[in-house]
Amino acid sequence: MGMGLPLLLASALALGAAFGPGGPGGPRRPGALSRAPQRRLRLCQEEPPKLDDKDWRAFRARLVAAQQAEGGGEGGGGGASTTSEGGFMYATPLIEQGSVILGGTDQEFGFALRQQYFHKCVILLLSHDDGFTKGIILNRPSALTLDGWRLWFGGDVAQGGLFRKAEPWKTIEERASALLMVSAASSGLEMVCLHSLTSEAARRLSLPVISGVWQTSFEVAKSLVDDGEAAKEDFCVFAGYAGWGPTQLQGEVERDSWFLAAADSSVLLQELLQQAREVPTNRAGDGLRTWDTLMEGIGKAEQASSSLQHYARRPATLSTPACNLR
Repeated sequence: MGMGLPLLLASALALGAAFGPGGPGGPRRPGALSRAPQRRLRLCQEEPPKLDDKDWRAFRARLVAAQQAEGGGEGGGGGASTTSEGGFMYATPLIEQGSVILGGTDQEFGFALRQQYFHKCVILLLSHDDGFTKGIILNRPSALTLDGWRLWFGGDVAQGGLFRKAEPWKTIEERASALLMVSAASSGLEMVCLHSLTSEAARRLSLPVISGVWQTSFEVAKSLVDDGEAAKEDFCVFAGYAGWGPTQLQGEVERDSWFLAAADSSVLLQELLQQAREVPTNRAGDGLRTWDTLMEGIGKAEQASSSLQHYARRPATLSTPACNLR
């Protein structure tokens, strides 16, 4: 009776792609559903409820999970799972703000020969539009601290040379301090801070990524700490980011370089906190446990396990002496 789950899921994913990460209540992408009637539609004489980002993603997750329970295959691109705290994650074919991409295993060498920092990485997409996609690597905590702030390797773009060998006469901390004394444009360093603060001051000076996860600049994070609105431990600080031009990421996904997933804030923040607890500040982490956990969460545990037979687990690039990234 009515639409089957596969059709409902396809409709939900199509609407999500058209309306963007905010769902029906959020901003519409240019050109999306451009032929739709301009009049207001009603269902059973009642207005449909507006869904925020959290509700819209949770709605997709419930559809995927229901289809899995009915034996409907991979619906949306893979499995779905929930946590004891009610969080969710699932495989998805959508590239959008808030999506999580996991380093793929289907290519013979993957990122093992070049760009090894992408080997089994977990990337959160901070923004995505027709012109540019920006993300940060979540599972590469470094051994570098700056005035009590622990830095994470966010990607190979705008990382200011922090994760290359420092000049002999200058320690890595001195280099980082020097870079922060000049403008971001001239230093080549961009730092992004993630947090889940709920204060009005923090939200006013931040941009939402997904429900419950916000991004802001390092300067704002420092000012919030100085004003007593937050503590340093409330932020994860990422130096550098990963970037893709128009259609570049989609092409890499089609070449099996990445797995696409969606996860809510409780899953992502739990993994970040777990890494912070497990990896001492004087050491760097390879992030492989986080990758394994999220792969299992989207039903790809078998691919994760079989990948061990093809190439070594440990990313070769994370051996830079200056940062103890190994």
